[in-house]
Amino acid sequence: MSLDVIRQCAQLPNPVSFYFGLELPENFVLPDNILMFSHSWHPGRSQDYTTNRHRLEIPAVPLVYEIGESEQYEVTPGHAIFIKGCQKWRIQKTDPDLLNGYLRLIITFELKDEQQFYLPDNEVCKLTEEGEKILEKLYSSFIEKSAASCSAALFQLLQSLSENQLQALPRSMSVAVRKAVYYINRIPCRDVTLAEIASFTHTSVSTLRRLFKRDIGMSIGVFCLEHKMKVARHSLIETTLSLEEIAGLCGFKSVYSFSHFFTRNEGVSPGRYRQVNKKAE
Repeated sequence: MSLDVIRQCAQLPNPVSFYFGLELPENFVLPDNILMFSHSWHPGRSQDYTTNRHRLEIPAVPLVYEIGESEQYEVTPGHAIFIKGCQKWRIQKTDPDLLNGYLRLIITFELKDEQQFYLPDNEVCKLTEEGEKILEKLYSSFIEKSAASCSAALFQLLQSLSENQLQALPRSMSVAVRKAVYYINRIPCRDVTLAEIASFTHTSVSTLRRLFKRDIGMSIGVFCLEHKMKVARHSLIETTLSLEEIAGLCGFKSVYSFSHFFTRNEGVSPGRYRQVNKKAE
């Protein structure tokens, strides 16, 4: 590998001067005073936020952010949202999952000079495969408390996001979909038919399917499944309920059928999931 680079460098022109090379942009500074943590927002605590620190959020589930007075943006896994210091923002309550909160990675930092070329212009950016590798490097540096490496990695991550900005359009949710999400998240965790939900929202099944896919980005069937899985995960980790009680809570008549459902969708049995996550606390 190094030999290849040396051979390629042989094609470079000779320098005009041995005292002048590439220079950093004027007033260039790296991110400083970096914080990195995860947080699971709960809709009961919805409110406006403003901070003088720049903020980068990478969600694990679809989220809707309101930036400023009225602009709304959907941010899905694989994307990141950059919120400049002193911008007002909030997470909307109308998102999927009104039960267990919304897990996301949060990175906040300061800049002595905020006019930096590597900061994204648009709020929503794509996290590419290269960006994910940089994010891993940033995490390792933060864990090791290496401020210089952490700052350099965050600079690289922001630059990667700037090169993969999305032309995000304001996002709204129809009344029918709002009612459907409200209904699904507030009824007991049981099997519910599309006809039942459509009746509650005063729409037809076909119309509700179309609107739900357009506004939420997933089918209503997948959303219901995810809702049931979130109830199961939360109950296994945060409560001492028995598997029989959790199975009943999730609408299953037996532990066997619940275990089959959970294992198929999570990849591990509910008992193993509880054991591993309890140890990790």
